Amino acid sequence: MTALTAKLGSQKTGFSSTSGASDIDIFIKGASASALCHFRESFTNKTPRDLLNEEALQIYGDCCRDNWDGYGARSISKSSLLGVQEFISKVDSLPVPEVNAHPDGELALDWYGDNGEIFSLSFGDLGKVSFAGRFEEGSVIHGRENIGAMDTAFVESLIRRVFHTEK
Repeated sequence: MTALTAKLGSQKTGFSSTSGASDIDIFIKGASASALCHFRESFTNKTPRDLLNEEALQIYGDCCRDNWDGYGARSISKSSLLGVQEFISKVDSLPVPEVNAHPDGELALDWYGDNGEIFSLSFGDLGKVSFAGRFEEGSVIHGRENIGAMDTAFVESLIRRVFHTEK
């Protein structure tokens, strides 16, 4: 006899079978394998922007208290999260960045290129955004802006530089 099994509270699924070899047993094993493959596949109707917002919210939730890293890190502020969300809402069709919490209490978006290039936006309190980039041939840029005054098209061009793409 074949049975499809799933362990509650776990990602484990599998088959449990005695040595049955009937046509129905073979059919059940095949149908069960097909069903498991279907349910293990990743699928979503969410846009990259939605997924990025969810990741930022998750990290904020994990790091919104002092000492979240066990080494005295400052809590990520609500204004940091709002800054990330505001930036995400203003840009379109950019490569998806990594979202990171910094121990100084800022939430950052980081883009990494294949040849050591990097561009980072770090969102702090009071709507302040720090940015830094290292590009091909040692070219660097850095600065600090108010998110309301930030030239989004310029920032997008810097992010695209990391990947050697133009819009």
